[in-house]
Amino acid sequence: MVINTNTTSMFARRTLEASNQALGKSLARLSSGSKIVSPEDDAAGLAVSSKFKAQIDRVGSARSNVGNAISFSQTQDGFLQTVYTALRRMSELATLAADQTKSNDDVGNYNKEFQELKSFIKASSSKQFNGVDLFGADLADLAVTGGTATIKTAYTALNGELTTFKGAVAGTTALDTDLVAMAQQLKQYDTDNGTDATITNLATAKAFLEGANYLNKTYATAAGTDPGIQAYIDLTQDTLNLISSRFGGIDVTDTSEATTYSLKGVDMTTIETDMEVATGNLQTLTKNNAATYVATLSTHINTLAGHRANIGANISRLNMVNTQLAVYSENLSAANSRIEDVDVAVESADYAKSQILVQSGTAMLAQANILPQSALTLLK
Repeated sequence: MVINTNTTSMFARRTLEASNQALGKSLARLSSGSKIVSPEDDAAGLAVSSKFKAQIDRVGSARSNVGNAISFSQTQDGFLQTVYTALRRMSELATLAADQTKSNDDVGNYNKEFQELKSFIKASSSKQFNGVDLFGADLADLAVTGGTATIKTAYTALNGELTTFKGAVAGTTALDTDLVAMAQQLKQYDTDNGTDATITNLATAKAFLEGANYLNKTYATAAGTDPGIQAYIDLTQDTLNLISSRFGGIDVTDTSEATTYSLKGVDMTTIETDMEVATGNLQTLTKNNAATYVATLSTHINTLAGHRANIGANISRLNMVNTQLAVYSENLSAANSRIEDVDVAVESADYAKSQILVQSGTAMLAQANILPQSALTLLK
């Protein structure tokens, strides 16, 4: 029997300390709701949980982006609905003006409303959403193997040359060159073959663009005649529309890895151009040009219908992407919960056990501390 070293007390003290630590852990977990209150609780689990939480945050950001894109597309459609109403009214006015029973004053009154609607449509085509153009061919800068330019560069050049050509029809050489370059870029992109640069003149370019997979109609571009000039303009404008519908639009970040896809573009250039006061195809409404205007407006109404179909497709896809992201976020959160969140039923049982051990350990330490007193009996 010894006095200086009470090993029984030391054992009781060590056991009580472990019980106190376990009780403290249980209290921390139950009060925080987290299974991991310190890195040593589950070092590997903490690492996995950290990655899960970062990915969950990114999915939330992607859902926000998709929601903004839906709002953007819905805004586009809202504006196009009003433009459609204006175009429909303009075609109605042109039909009324074509009637020979109408006086010149009547037609003049029709023209007043006609001009206001033109101004409204032109203004609508330049509207923005949060500083981003609602309508325009914002093409991706697509690199083409073996090409001397990109689709975006060729599109910009062709669009600029068309404006110049319509302003002063002095010759078709420059327009021919840009049409050939645009057709060549498109063919190289679709074949993904840099050596397949076989479009070297306007005739070849026309034949390629008039194919069933592209414009699917013919253009009588006889130089020096009015039908030929208009055919040049039509061929060029239809080519620009083809490119903008395929490659235009804005990129939407739709995954937690920040990958993107492009919304289908809505290019109002053709409609906007015809609304120009000095250079557009729709000028002062008269009895003589009313029938021609009806045909032009019918074309624009059909074009607008296609744009609205593209917007509808955009919104449909975005809603599906949003649903996918919601499911993804939900299951990532469930996986992270299994690592990080405390099971209250299990932890409350452990808490009760630790509490009892602390109470009994305290009592036994008190008993162990008085054991050396028995040595006094030997000294009497």
